[in-house]
Amino acid sequence: MKKTFILLLTCLFFLSCDDGNRILTNFDFDSDSDLQLCKVEEKNVLYIINNDPDEAIAFTFNDENFDGTYAEDEVSQSLIVELEGNNHLIYRTFESSLSSGSAYFCSGIPPTTPKVLQEYESKDGGYIELVTYLIEEEINEQENSITKSFETYATAHHITLKNVSKDEEIVEETLKLGYFSSSATYDLED
Repeated sequence: MKKTFILLLTCLFFLSCDDGNRILTNFDFDSDSDLQLCKVEEKNVLYIINNDPDEAIAFTFNDENFDGTYAEDEVSQSLIVELEGNNHLIYRTFESSLSSGSAYFCSGIPPTTPKVLQEYESKDGGYIELVTYLIEEEINEQENSITKSFETYATAHHITLKNVSKDEEIVEETLKLGYFSSSATYDLED
C-alpha cells in the first residue's frame, strides 16, 4: 500500500509540473525568407514581414560597420551577435498587414497602426549568426574596380522570446530568419 501511495504521489507530481506557459509556434520564416536591412541611428535592423499571418521579426544590433559586404578576398565571413543589452530579437503579430516594413522598422519610432496583438522580446542568452557569402565578382578594367555581390543569411540559436504582457515564452533551438542581398564596388589594387 505504501509503495502504491508513493507511486501515485510521484505520478501526480510529474503530471502537475508546469514549465511556465511555454508555447510552441510554427514561424513562417526560413532560410529563403526575404530579409531587409536598415540603419536606425547607430543600430542595424534586420527584419522580415509575413502577411499571412500578419507577423514580423526584427533583429536590432550594434555594429556600425556591418552592411552585408566585405572587401577581403574570402568566400564567406561570419558574425556572431550575442542577444544581450541593445542586441535583441522581437517577434510581433498584428491585427492587419504592414504596408511598409521600412516605415515601421526603420523610422526610429514605429507608427501606431497596425495594432500590435502580441509582442515577444528575446531574453538575454542565445545568439544570431550572420554568414555573408561572396556570390559573384565583376571586374571593370576601365575603371580599375571590382563589384562584389553578397548574400547574408541570418540564423537565431538557443533563443527564448518572452511575451511582454503575459507569462508566455517561445523557445527555439534554431530559427532560420532568412537572407538579404547586397553589393559593393572596390578599387582594384595595382
